[in-house]
Amino acid sequence: MRTSIKLLLIAFHFSACSYSTSFGRQLKLTLELEKSRFLEAEPIYAFVYLTNTGASDVNVYLFHDTQLHFSLYDEGGKPVTQTLSSIADAYFVKPRLLPAGEKMIETENLQLIFGNNRHNWTVYKNYLVAGRYSATVWYQHFNEQTRKGDTLISNTVDFEVARPRGDEGKAFQLLMEGLDLLSQRNYDLQIRKLSELIRLYPQSVYAPAAYDQQRLTIGVILHDEEKASGSRLRVIEEYPDRGAALYQFLSIMKINDKYYSREKKEELLKKYGTGHPNTRLGKASKDLMRTTQYIVK
Repeated sequence: MRTSIKLLLIAFHFSACSYSTSFGRQLKLTLELEKSRFLEAEPIYAFVYLTNTGASDVNVYLFHDTQLHFSLYDEGGKPVTQTLSSIADAYFVKPRLLPAGEKMIETENLQLIFGNNRHNWTVYKNYLVAGRYSATVWYQHFNEQTRKGDTLISNTVDFEVARPRGDEGKAFQLLMEGLDLLSQRNYDLQIRKLSELIRLYPQSVYAPAAYDQQRLTIGVILHDEEKASGSRLRVIEEYPDRGAALYQFLSIMKINDKYYSREKKEELLKKYGTGHPNTRLGKASKDLMRTTQYIVK
């Protein structure tokens, strides 16, 4: 199946009249998942690394989650979903310098991609069912010299989705009940239901998702942004070695508001770069401190 996916993407590459330049050849796109086995409705965080393997620095435009194109296939090689985006606005975006030998990182939640909505947790009602899948990502690097795109294609990653059982099955049920309450606009009860999930099953794969759902409800719907801002930090502090922590951490780096100032971001970079050195979060923090991927005003 890896070969068939590569052929499909390569065919798209040529049909789109992409360009291959010296800059394109020195950039390497790598896809990693937090693990190889997930449960139904569990967030599936994809980590995408853009590495400058050349000897010279490169200006990178739009290496951002909304500019990553994911292709997801089931065990039989049938496309589950594909995302599309555009580099049409690249001209207006300030480039980020990627020094030689350094890398940038982005994250995406494949469950949200499957639901075709990156920002709406209710799509977990339409989660990936049990089975085996493969994922590939491609990205168009905007070449400032040619003013055209260099298409970079990543490796293919295989993973499995299983049905939740035991305590995870109970936590899954609480998450689904919380989503039902959200659709019913019963926000107070929804928040309590998610708090029950966190209290009873704090180490569940669904606990970080419960925190994030609370954040969205409190901040986006109830407009208590100050209270909601703490939910991201709770995930980071309680689950530093999980993909959810890195996902929330990178989200904070992109936010420009009074709760996450430049000074606060720099403080977080230093804190988690040294406080959790052997975790995925700590290693990513060090990478971010060495590049200008996240320029905050």
